[in-house]
Amino acid sequence: MLSRKVRGKGRGLWEEPGNFNSHLSALTWVAQLVIFDYACFHEQDDEDQIPVFLARICKKFFQQLAETPFGHILQWRLYLFKVGKAAIAKHQARWSLDGQTVEYRGIELQMTQVSQLVLSEYQKAHSLLWDELLFGAKDLIPMESWRLKDDLDLEDFGGSWLSHPSNSEFLNGAELALFRRIQGNPKLRAMFLTTAADGSVALCPKAMKIYEAHAQDFLKPVLVLAHVAPGPPLRASELLLVMWRNTARQRHMLMWEKLVMLYVQYWPARYAYTLLLWYKILVVGDLDDSRIAYEVYLKIP
Repeated sequence: MLSRKVRGKGRGLWEEPGNFNSHLSALTWVAQLVIFDYACFHEQDDEDQIPVFLARICKKFFQQLAETPFGHILQWRLYLFKVGKAAIAKHQARWSLDGQTVEYRGIELQMTQVSQLVLSEYQKAHSLLWDELLFGAKDLIPMESWRLKDDLDLEDFGGSWLSHPSNSEFLNGAELALFRRIQGNPKLRAMFLTTAADGSVALCPKAMKIYEAHAQDFLKPVLVLAHVAPGPPLRASELLLVMWRNTARQRHMLMWEKLVMLYVQYWPARYAYTLLLWYKILVVGDLDDSRIAYEVYLKIP
C-alpha cells in the first residue's frame, strides 16, 4: 500500500501527506502516458482526432468527479494538498527565548559561534584552493565577482561568464596556467605528467584522482559557507543539478550585482515549483570562481 511505509515484518506507519501525494502523482503521470500512447495508436490514421479521443477518455475515467480508480486518486490528491499545507515538519529546530541559541536534533549552536564557523571554513577552503588545486601559484589572478561581467540571457551551448568578452583581460592565459605550473615545477611534473603508449605526454590518472579528491574536499567547506547565507538551504535534489555553464539546459550559476547567484528550481511544501534566487556569500563566490576559471581546463582532455 502506498499509504503505508513498512518498518519491520508486519509493522508499518502511515506515510506523510506529502510523500503519499507524491506516490499518487507518480501513478497519475504513468496513467497519462499510457492513455496518450493508446490514443496515438487508436487514432494513428487521423492525428486530428487524438485530442478528441483524449478528451472523451479523460472525461469518462480521468477526472475528479469520475467514479473510477483514478477519479478517486485525483480526489485524494485534493485532500492531501489541503492536509499537507497544515502538516508540521518533524525534527524542527528550536530557538531559545532570547533568540541566541538554536537546537536541532540534540545539537546546540549559539549565534556567537556562527562567525567562528564561517572564518574556519573559509580558511580551510582558501587553503585547499590555493595550496592544492592551484598548486600554490602566486602569479594567478584571483577571480573576484565584483569585477566580472556576465550576460544573464546567454543561451549558447557551453556559455558562461568565462565566455563574456569583458572578462578576457582576467582570463587571458587561464586555460594553460596550471599546465605551465606543472611543467615548470619538477615535483609537480613528476607527479602529474606521464608518457602515453604513443610517446605523447599525458596527465597521470592516479594523480588526477588525488586532484579530484582535493576538489571534493574544497567543495565541503564551500557548501557550509553557502548555507550560512539567509534563505532556505539548498537540498541535495536542487544542489546536485546545479551547472555553471549552459548545456541542453540553462546554467544555474550567474554573476549579478557583483555577487555569484545560484538560480535553481525549488520544491516547497505547497507542492508547486517556484523559482528561488539564492545569493552566495561574496567570498565564497570568489573562491569558486577561481576554481572554475583555472581548474576546468586541467580536467578537459
